[in-house]
Amino acid sequence: MEHFKEKVNRINSKTENVTLSLEMKDIYARIKIILENDDPVNKEIFNSIKNNEYATLIAEDASGRIPGLIMYELLRKVAERDQKTLPEIYFMAGSFSAKDMESKNKLTNNYLDSVVLKKHNPNKKVLVVTEYIMEGNSLKPITDGLKKQAINYDVLSIGLSVNAWSTIQAKREKLGNVANAKREIPGSIFRREDLSGVVKNPDEMLSKKSITADQLTINQIRKEVHIVADKLYSDI
Repeated sequence: MEHFKEKVNRINSKTENVTLSLEMKDIYARIKIILENDDPVNKEIFNSIKNNEYATLIAEDASGRIPGLIMYELLRKVAERDQKTLPEIYFMAGSFSAKDMESKNKLTNNYLDSVVLKKHNPNKKVLVVTEYIMEGNSLKPITDGLKKQAINYDVLSIGLSVNAWSTIQAKREKLGNVANAKREIPGSIFRREDLSGVVKNPDEMLSKKSITADQLTINQIRKEVHIVADKLYSDI
């Protein structure tokens, strides 16, 4: 059986002639592995992407902004192919502090109700995208809010911490349909505000623009987002 790292290297070798940073090559390879995984939840998410079943995407800031943008562009291309309504994208900061979870849950629910779900087609699904799930605590206010509104949703993270006390099944019991990423360490964009261009405060819902990130670097990453989305779209 092909080792995970060998899979990443094999997929990355196909992008050698494409202008991509090492970080974006890594993201492309990991998303592709997730979408090719035979896990039933992964297959369901892949089919939902191909069949234009997502009307809304929520990207968990800050590290989830880049993979969120990539997945949004992929969903947008599928919608354009089918001549359907384009999806909406929203950014919500994760890593809420635990000092007052009741108020944080209320803040999340209010934002979901008043902003995110206001345009959402209730007959379609929401895709929640992040970069790394350790225990799932930062995502839980979002998924709990979606459950409260009886919204059908899936979770795609390009990285997972999977161990004896936090299995993929435990994450699914806590968060819902979580794609199996089979990766145990954060990736190359984890906490990289120089690439995402934003920083977050654990006590706030929305991230703020980074004052230290280089705009030229951010612009280049945004261009690469489209390249990666194009490659993923051609793969389906």
